[in-house]
Amino acid sequence: MIYNYIMVVVKKKFKKIAYTVLTALGIGMLTSCYGMPTRAYSIDYFSLHGKVTAEGTNKEIPGIKVTVNYGGEIKTYITDSSGNYFFDLYFDSEDFPGGIDVTITLTDIDGETNGTYSTKTLEPVRVTAESHEIEKNISL
Repeated sequence: MIYNYIMVVVKKKFKKIAYTVLTALGIGMLTSCYGMPTRAYSIDYFSLHGKVTAEGTNKEIPGIKVTVNYGGEIKTYITDSSGNYFFDLYFDSEDFPGGIDVTITLTDIDGETNGTYSTKTLEPVRVTAESHEIEKNISL
């Protein structure tokens, strides 16, 4: 009886080891036949930050929704109590070899709390692989 139990355990262990070895060999055969993928991604990072102020008074405006659109990606940030906004943005420079256009839109979402401001969309800013930090102060 104990002999049968030992044989079952040994067979299970053997199967596990055999599956592991055969899987490793199979993956090795596939990569030797087809090679490893060669595309290396070139991810570029840049930060976009600034301050939103009232035109004419330079008063900082909190509670403004700042939306950036770049290469189909959309990110949103609400300005803090000092009117500041900050984005960390990433893109693959191989997909956008000449750079990428970033469009910034500002929207007043808090009603009359901090004043009433019209929605404003800025001209696109061109970002390249060499652009790492962009400061864009905006007046509404």
